[in-house]
Amino acid sequence: MPRITLTILFLIVLSVVYGQEKFKNGEKYGLKYNGIVMYNAEYDQIVIHEYFVAGKKEHLWYNLSPVEKNAITPYKKFDFSLSESLIVVGLRKGGGLDVMDETGSNIYLENGDFDKLSIFGAEGSYQNDDLLLVKKNGKFGVIDWTKQKTVLPPIYSKIKIHKHCHPDSYIFFTQKGHELAIVDHNGDEVMSFNSRLVQDMYPALNCNGFYLKKGIYYGFCQKQSNGKYFLIPPKYDDISFPTGSTDFIVLTKNDKKGLYFRKQLVLKCRYEEIWEADSPYFVANVRVNGILKRLHPNGMLLLPNEQYIYEDR
Repeated sequence: MPRITLTILFLIVLSVVYGQEKFKNGEKYGLKYNGIVMYNAEYDQIVIHEYFVAGKKEHLWYNLSPVEKNAITPYKKFDFSLSESLIVVGLRKGGGLDVMDETGSNIYLENGDFDKLSIFGAEGSYQNDDLLLVKKNGKFGVIDWTKQKTVLPPIYSKIKIHKHCHPDSYIFFTQKGHELAIVDHNGDEVMSFNSRLVQDMYPALNCNGFYLKKGIYYGFCQKQSNGKYFLIPPKYDDISFPTGSTDFIVLTKNDKKGLYFRKQLVLKCRYEEIWEADSPYFVANVRVNGILKRLHPNGMLLLPNEQYIYEDR
């Protein structure tokens, strides 16, 4: 059963079993659970945030959960911005972050050496509640807080997360200066190169290489067996793989089609349609100005039932 489902069930049970009630004695406040005093009236302020209770003494806050030992640690503040993921973050008095459930009863990560925690924004295409984006000294990293594990150290200027082609798996796009990389869910680098143009990378639809993004434009990159890269610069409106293979890639720019065949640009974006030929003697069918032509492997375009006609491609 997913962690969030279990936590929701726990919260429902908790709301029935425990009734949170703060009380006042003189100028101080205390807290009862289910009518029984659990925290004496020694707090300057008590705030109940849904299922989480915070008590303030002087300038410090304490976690007044049903687990009394959790109330020992002093915090500068509590962050409820991750409440949709059923997480509360506590910033410790001496620095460091604690990650706890929404009741404060379970502390999953203690004294994490980070300045800030957040979830991944809408830019990513994969959501995993176990993963948090962390920030330290202006740099980003990733932690799996359920395993108390650092997936990526906080050394990057940008990190995005995307769904991988493998089921229930994901990859990261990272940037460090002009060095860009794809990193898998284990933190191992899949590929990297330098670029000032590329703003994002994620798996292509054929799961054999990666799309490159620059604003609204697409490119493509694939690492070859010899370690070199096959690269299509990000300047196209669309890139597709009609045959599922990177040997036949159709480009679109300004509603015109072009073609990469066997990793060579053989047709620029000047054509209305391009699709795979159903003949072993031709590479592709091409429609231009409403006329059907066939692309020969030697680069010539042939009109049906006519002689070869050479065109400047």
